[in-house]
Amino acid sequence: MTAPTVRSGRRARPDRAGRRRRAAVLLVLLVGIGTWSLAGAPLAAAHAVLVDTSPRQGATSEHSPDQVVLRFDEPVTVLDGSLVVSDLHGERWDLETVTTTDGGHTVSVDLPPDLPDGQYLASWRMLSLDTHVTGGSIDFTVGTGHAAPGADTTGPGAPRSASETSMLGASARGLVAVGTSLLAGVALTLLVVGRGHAAGLATSPTVRRLEVAGLALLVVGTGTGIATQVVDLAGPAPSTVLDNGAWAGVLASSAHWLLARTAALVGWVGLWAWQARSGRDPRDGLDGTRSTEQLATVVLAVTLAASIAAGGHAGAQPDPWLTISVTTAHVLAAGIWVGGLVLLVTHLRSPWRAALVAALPAWSRLALLTVGALVATGTLQAVRALGPVAALWATGYGRLLLAKVLVVIGLLLVANAARNALRRRHDVGPVLRLHRIVLGETALVAVALALSATLAASAPGRTTYSPSWNETVQLGPVVAALSIEETRSGPQVMRIALSGAGGTEVLPDSLDLTVTHPERGIGPLPVVLRRDYAATAGAGDVPTTVYVSEPTVIPAPGRWDIEVLVTLDDVTAYSATIAYTAW
Repeated sequence: MTAPTVRSGRRARPDRAGRRRRAAVLLVLLVGIGTWSLAGAPLAAAHAVLVDTSPRQGATSEHSPDQVVLRFDEPVTVLDGSLVVSDLHGERWDLETVTTTDGGHTVSVDLPPDLPDGQYLASWRMLSLDTHVTGGSIDFTVGTGHAAPGADTTGPGAPRSASETSMLGASARGLVAVGTSLLAGVALTLLVVGRGHAAGLATSPTVRRLEVAGLALLVVGTGTGIATQVVDLAGPAPSTVLDNGAWAGVLASSAHWLLARTAALVGWVGLWAWQARSGRDPRDGLDGTRSTEQLATVVLAVTLAASIAAGGHAGAQPDPWLTISVTTAHVLAAGIWVGGLVLLVTHLRSPWRAALVAALPAWSRLALLTVGALVATGTLQAVRALGPVAALWATGYGRLLLAKVLVVIGLLLVANAARNALRRRHDVGPVLRLHRIVLGETALVAVALALSATLAASAPGRTTYSPSWNETVQLGPVVAALSIEETRSGPQVMRIALSGAGGTEVLPDSLDLTVTHPERGIGPLPVVLRRDYAATAGAGDVPTTVYVSEPTVIPAPGRWDIEVLVTLDDVTAYSATIAYTAW
């Protein structure tokens, strides 16, 4: 049975040209708003990384500091209460008003004069540009006589900092991904394959219901994502949902992509209203000629995909226009693939079967192009977001990426089976078999979308990869074992253990470390060391003398040289230079 094809008359109404001009002006306005919004997107590195603090983690001072200062590698969104200073009894000592300087890179809160001697904890919770919450804490002591005995015996350590995103935020991204496929993916697929016998498929009530459902999911997903950011930033208490300051801060930080997405969705509703008023559908009776409605569909789909790209990691990576462009192409390709699958699932066993079967060769060619685009753009995204290859198995982001790759490989195998089924598409049996294959492919796509949403909510491998490093060097009769537990650029804690030949103890007159970045001309930066008296025995009970550094800020990734100088007495000293990589 062949579904009837609805044809629209070619003769335009007298005011059709005027309506077209007004619609074109509205389309240009909406696209202009979206483009202007994305052009205003700030440049940053994905996830705000803590670069330095004052006071330093674990520091002890005789005098009360005037304020606590945090410096990040990208601007952050803060509220009053985003940075809190309290004592060990939980009593709050900061003056509450949190300020930002240096374009949002530096965050500070004032302290009252003459803090009582004792230990204090500074905790923060802020929103990165890529919508992830970064939080952490440092502790410091006022008054040298009030440092806790035995505390911090392994050195001051680095500030405790972490980025996080709730599962509700990941779910919101999933809703946006599905909504994009149902709205933009279905529409773009019909623009390509809705020709000839399948031209009337666009008039199927199911198609419009899919598109309306997609728009609804986009609205719900976007709203849920914004609300989740507010709760993540202001805290989990129910009252935080009504925090005007949190809403203002989140909306301000999201304005560049939120305005573009709003323009795209409003434009889509306007397009539907225009079609209803003119009594035609832009995909009805396509003959390959360009029309205002077709162009509007394409432009709105691109704007929508670009807003999704700018609202995630792509908008916060180096060279954002490149990453946003690549991610936009990736989102569109995924949307077309999923949208086409949804059309097949919903119509292959309906009265539209014959019309859709006639369009299957065109859909097959389109699917092949989108798969190629997905693989190419996905590979480029992975390379930029992952960092070193070792991050594949050393970071949560890398392991999720591996899982997604396996799912995509399964999708390609299933898609190849569907292609083979197309060769016998005119028989009922193969068509039913194709429908079952498409159902399996759709299930795998759902898994891939879930993994993609989780990846979008995870810190990229290049921002979390921080392998440990250790090296041993001979300094005359002294063996020096150097180690760094986390080598990510920013505050690093270095440890050096000295042992003598024949198991003798080494008690140098002095030990000095400096770090230098030869290529960038940075340094030498001094490393402040203190002896760790709690660690006195090495491997095999060989006596060692252990030193641990204060957190030393390594301001940039790359190859750094550590120069070690050990002075044994007034006339004997040895030095060596060791290279290591900061990530």
